Amino acid sequence: MNIIHITDSHEFSGGVVQIKLLMEGLRDRGIKQMIVCPSGGTVAGTFQQAGFRVHTLDMFQDYDVIAAWRLAKLIRQEKPDLVHAHHPTAHAVTLVAAHFIRFRLVVSRRVTHRIKPFPTSRWKYGSKKISRFICVSDAVRRELRRSGVSGERLAVVGSSTNLERFSPRPPSQRVLNELEKIGEVAVPNGNRPPLIAVIANYSSWKGQDLFLEAFARVPAGPMAVLAGRDTDGPAMRERV
Repeated sequence: MNIIHITDSHEFSGGVVQIKLLMEGLRDRGIKQMIVCPSGGTVAGTFQQAGFRVHTLDMFQDYDVIAAWRLAKLIRQEKPDLVHAHHPTAHAVTLVAAHFIRFRLVVSRRVTHRIKPFPTSRWKYGSKKISRFICVSDAVRRELRRSGVSGERLAVVGSSTNLERFSPRPPSQRVLNELEKIGEVAVPNGNRPPLIAVIANYSSWKGQDLFLEAFARVPAGPMAVLAGRDTDGPAMRERV
């Protein structure tokens, strides 16, 4: 079997980590693969270092016809059994490519954002050229169903966790040392209270706002650290 994975991400994120875990698992099963991703950034180099075939393709917007034409040429050349689009712009560009050449397309959906009732959105999610949507949770499946995608084209496959790396065990001394540094900055006298860490790039739908609201009701004692892109940005600063 031969699969082409497509992402428009330039930098590593949780979604890109999921692609890498998926590709590693498929490679262990002897499946031939390639990833298509933008040039520059860290994604292309990381997958090359991991031993995967990488084809760079810059996608400038959802309906980038030039990128779609180039992608169609690559698909014609590679003759994959399956093309898997992993992010929104990759989804749209790959769907345009499906009008130049026939191939089997599946799309991963990892967010619960409400799909807007625009004609382009209805086409993007309602197209019969998409064989299956892979939903990361039942909440994602419900949102796609609410938007009109037929139930038989929806499958729920939860995100995976590398249990060898993240199984319960004594905490790393290096991590403890880093957290201690954070505590020393916040509490100079060294009497650091318990520390709660939330690790995720900032987005209101990811729950950091809800966490801060709940944390404000906790009796004095613990400290909180939010780590990730934009957790120190204006939107978060307004809430702290």
